[in-house]
Amino acid sequence: MTHHGMLSVVLQWSTPSILAAYAQGRSVLNLTDSAKYFLDRIREVTHDDYIPSPVDVLRVLQRTTGLVEGEFEVDQSNVFHVYDLGGSRDQRNKWIHVYEDVDAYVYVAAVSEYDQLMTEDDTTNRLIESLQLFERDVAGNRWFRNSTKILLLTKQDVFYDKFTSQKIPLTVCFPEYENAGVTSAANAHTAGAADHAMAYILEQFEQHAREKGITSLNSYIFDALAPHQVGNILNGVKAAILHEAVNKDEE
Repeated sequence: MTHHGMLSVVLQWSTPSILAAYAQGRSVLNLTDSAKYFLDRIREVTHDDYIPSPVDVLRVLQRTTGLVEGEFEVDQSNVFHVYDLGGSRDQRNKWIHVYEDVDAYVYVAAVSEYDQLMTEDDTTNRLIESLQLFERDVAGNRWFRNSTKILLLTKQDVFYDKFTSQKIPLTVCFPEYENAGVTSAANAHTAGAADHAMAYILEQFEQHAREKGITSLNSYIFDALAPHQVGNILNGVKAAILHEAVNKDEE
């Protein structure tokens, strides 16, 4: 980007009307969660000497298309073969190619998408679609009957911002939701209320799992930008997979 182009972006982004439009229309425009982060730092990231920080790298969103395969050596005796599957509607017909002999299925959903609509369909809520997809293709899928099932609910930090700062209620996604324990409008969007709302989202996934006969679902809500959280979760995921593998070998 040229210096003139960078200044133009800075001036446009700092305009009150643009900021107001972003705040009010973010869910409709389907902007990435990292858009504001990088636009706020446009002078820095367009500098010739710019070197991305670890946080910068984590905030870059790269859409998965097709099937991406990788190997991870978790210790001296265990290697995980991981398949990353594109989640958009036009990618889901490719999932079946890796359904056989799956030791563990890791389903990832963003709790922050509770107020957003699908890119492919401007009438369907993203989180509702994710919940329905989990019920149909994971909890109710016969191919994964004997697989370890892991649910990762991500973007906890973005959810907190939307719920507490922007005051976007969970009822935009779940009209039936009632924020138990909230006695006044003044504390309807506190951190405690946000925790209660996220627990409600988790319960919707776990309820679908129970209805499909799943008795063991390893569930986590976390912020992918918090290294200690990610480390703990990865250790938990590894332990769950290895534990299930040992049980299968003993049967």
